[in-house]
Amino acid sequence: MSEVCRTCAEQIPRAKVVGGAPARRTPSGRADHIGASNQATHRTTAAAFLPPQPTTCPQAPSGGTDTEPNQPKAAGQSRLLTFPQGQAARQLLAYIATLPLTSFDARLLAVIVAIRAAREGRANFIGQDLRALRLEDPAQALADLGTLGWLPDGDLLNGDPSQAISVTAPGLGPEGPLHFGKQTRTRVSGWTSRVVAAKPLKKARPDLRLAALYLAAHANPGGRGTVAGLPQECEAAAPGLRDAGYLDALEHPDYQIAEGLLHLVPSPDLTPAPRLDRPERFRVADGQPKTPATHVGTPRGSSRMLARE
Repeated sequence: MSEVCRTCAEQIPRAKVVGGAPARRTPSGRADHIGASNQATHRTTAAAFLPPQPTTCPQAPSGGTDTEPNQPKAAGQSRLLTFPQGQAARQLLAYIATLPLTSFDARLLAVIVAIRAAREGRANFIGQDLRALRLEDPAQALADLGTLGWLPDGDLLNGDPSQAISVTAPGLGPEGPLHFGKQTRTRVSGWTSRVVAAKPLKKARPDLRLAALYLAAHANPGGRGTVAGLPQECEAAAPGLRDAGYLDALEHPDYQIAEGLLHLVPSPDLTPAPRLDRPERFRVADGQPKTPATHVGTPRGSSRMLARE
């Protein structure tokens, strides 16, 4: 049984109206709802033979979105990387540090190529991507990557800057060291682009932008970290990053990412702490487990029978 307005009751499939005032008809012949002031006294009851229907009048959807506009954001949503994705970013940078590349141009270019080629061993690249990195000597950087066998299938320097060119990266792909899922690869790739294009680094040298990647990836959720254990160029570039506004503070060897750039720092680890084992309840002083007592039921009246015997 469901108490609704008569118009709604008439729209419920296989429902029978058992009471209430009739719906008012408009001049056009369509049923209209009773005025709000009379709704309290003009109710009807519908006995539905299907699962219960909503007890409110149907409303048209607004906006076309699945979430409320004022719904609070999830924790860490503003960060570009989750905690596991931050671990993937650090793995990427650790891999770049092992490559036999000496110039900052080549190493910065290798970061971009490696994350794009991490899953399939091939990366799509366009001339505009190369120009956006603002390398000091892009031709030499491409030649240095060529010593690794990382070769483009076209002319990235002089060709159409909007034409996609495939870059083969031997050593990467399904059998390579960067075992990233599709979403993780995409998010880390976007993160690298956002870091090197951050406002304080728009005119920075390649060594500063390369160091900025390491410092952001290795900072704690509050943006604080240490250059200890990072490649040597990070320590050398830290003062320049502070002067550029990428760092708010630098007290060797500790640094603090600028407050306005904390979205470049990975989110905190939200993994629940493991549950501790429950303490053993039945243990005696000698360390031997004590077998817990068990209750074995006896026939009703057996204790009296024993007493009489």
